[in-house]
Amino acid sequence: MSKAEVYIIESLDLSDEDSRKEGEIISRTLTLAGKKPIYRYVRTKREFSYFIEDFKKTDYRYLHISCHGNQDLICLTMNKMNNEEFAKIVGPALDKKRLFLSACLATTEYLAKEVFAHGSCRSVAGPASSINFDDAAIFWTAFYHLMFKKEAKSMANRDIVASIMAFGWALAEQFHFFRPDTNGNVKGLTLPSNETLEKRIDGWLTTGM
Repeated sequence: MSKAEVYIIESLDLSDEDSRKEGEIISRTLTLAGKKPIYRYVRTKREFSYFIEDFKKTDYRYLHISCHGNQDLICLTMNKMNNEEFAKIVGPALDKKRLFLSACLATTEYLAKEVFAHGSCRSVAGPASSINFDDAAIFWTAFYHLMFKKEAKSMANRDIVASIMAFGWALAEQFHFFRPDTNGNVKGLTLPSNETLEKRIDGWLTTGM
């Protein structure tokens, strides 16, 4: 039985390292809540691969990766990985586990498909577009706090979706959630929906906010 804990790997631009470590903030918040997160900061692909193997050894259930990225690349401080390289490294370590990817634009259906193809990852979630550091830190700390407050030993798909919808709506940000179905196909949602988000923005405008 894997442990309902979060293993955090972070890698940023050199200019961000002193003041924008979102993963470090998440780790401290989880510790305050009585959890036992593991936080690792890496700069190279070699270090990244090493700590993915370490994540596998700990048998923690949730892998959180905080970094820069785009639809084609996962960016570390010193190196870049394309979707195939990334999936080949992390996929085998995610057997019946979940990946939370805090990287602008990187959480695509194609990346999720590649991750699922290299193992039996249960889900992949992350922002659908560019997101500010402060919004990302607020979202993920609130997300993990609510998930573990609701159920300390597990995360159900429906609870993940509900929490993403709630906090995405509050921040006016969208997130992708992907999971494999029983036939091995990728099922995906964009949360909250465009319609829901538009209603949220219209509400701000009509109330003068």
